[in-house]
Amino acid sequence: MRNQKKSLKKINILFMVLSILLFSTAWIMQKNETITGILITEYGFVFLLPILYLFYYDFSIKDYISVDLLSWSELGEIFAVMILVYPLLLIFHGVSGFSLRDTVTSLTMPRGNLKVLSMVLLMVFTPAICEELAFRGVFLNNYKELGKETAIVLSGIYFAMFHRYFFQFPHAFALGLILGYLAWEKQNLFAAIWGHFAYNALSFILNYRLSRENINLNYISHISLMDGIVLLIMLISLVIVFTYILFWWKKPQWSMKNLIQGLKQMRLKESWPILFTFILYILVNVF
Repeated sequence: MRNQKKSLKKINILFMVLSILLFSTAWIMQKNETITGILITEYGFVFLLPILYLFYYDFSIKDYISVDLLSWSELGEIFAVMILVYPLLLIFHGVSGFSLRDTVTSLTMPRGNLKVLSMVLLMVFTPAICEELAFRGVFLNNYKELGKETAIVLSGIYFAMFHRYFFQFPHAFALGLILGYLAWEKQNLFAAIWGHFAYNALSFILNYRLSRENINLNYISHISLMDGIVLLIMLISLVIVFTYILFWWKKPQWSMKNLIQGLKQMRLKESWPILFTFILYILVNVF
């Protein structure tokens, strides 16, 4: 029945199955044939499996995937926020020992208008749609009964683990929290999709411009002038972001107490798939 109670164990098992596929089949395919691997990962696993989950258990899609058009002011607001936080997210790259090169644009930058367009569709649009449907659509909404904080944090952790590597976890988790907050506050999945698209677009533009200048993205962190410019932008953006949040934007309401209470509601019999996935995640990174 459509009104049946959401099962935490069911959604946790879905995450476990999705993770096993991603950690094995998907990443092997991406290693051997990147473009094909990405398409299969995003559409075959990340997009299709959550949809099948909703249909199999006869859940109402509208309860999980609420996509409504945003006003021009909302689109501009979200885009502005992503521009402001983008340099800050790069700090998490630095903290984890990662360079400016981002996984969204880890492929060789294309030459020619048609190739650029195809790469934009593959690396900018595709992740924004598929990943937000899964993580801020199905996963976040399944954990709503645990509270806002718990739902956003868990979906953010899953989003970070989806990117597989330890060094990407801090950055992906921070981005996941921002996108989760957007989806929750707007009660509209399109807000998260638009925010994810904005982030991917900024990453693509930055990497594309750097590649046009023949700057090696893997060693950009060793270029002193670029380091200085990036650090300055980060510091300025840090001040702007907090000023914006405090004075112009709705101040985020966050409670650690609610987060802890929400996590306590998850029993072992429901959470064992998550524990198994965490162990698998560690083993994949260690070995």
